[in-house]
Amino acid sequence: MKKAPTQTNNTDCGMSVCKYMENIIRQNNSSWMQRTDWQEKIPKYRAEFEYGLFCAAMK
Repeated sequence: MKKAPTQTNNTDCGMSVCKYMENIIRQNNSSWMQRTDWQEKIPKYRAEFEYGLFCAAMK
């Protein structure tokens, strides 16, 4: 896909795909594709993802 963000290392591909799909599902992918600092925010995205999984497991 043109202009789709790509990771700059070999370890963040899974998180990149999850975050990209989340934005497509929410139909908010335009801001995601315009961002230039998303790689720096991968640790934050990973923490949010882990917290969501934890909360779902506790239900």
